[in-house]
Amino acid sequence: MITREFTVHGTITVSVTKKVKVSYEETDEDFVDEDGTVDEDAVKSAAIDMAHDEFGGVHEFVGNGGLDKLIGVYGGDESISADGEVEFNSAEEN
Repeated sequence: MITREFTVHGTITVSVTKKVKVSYEETDEDFVDEDGTVDEDAVKSAAIDMAHDEFGGVHEFVGNGGLDKLIGVYGGDESISADGEVEFNSAEEN
């Protein structure tokens, strides 16, 4: 009998969230139209830009029996979750 050992790599989508607060004046032309209507797309775009700038990143943490078993985020205003099936897509022999 021949036995060969492989490390098989897979991927899964991981979702992260970041809470941000966008502040603007009622006269701010970047967010409020001339008729006083708030440009919701501009406000959401500013929130996305802030999240890009402020997000601390995804990090590896020690635990669950090793150095490469846990991932997480820093801060109370950030979260991470994985929900789905792993898709195994490559293999390399050890």
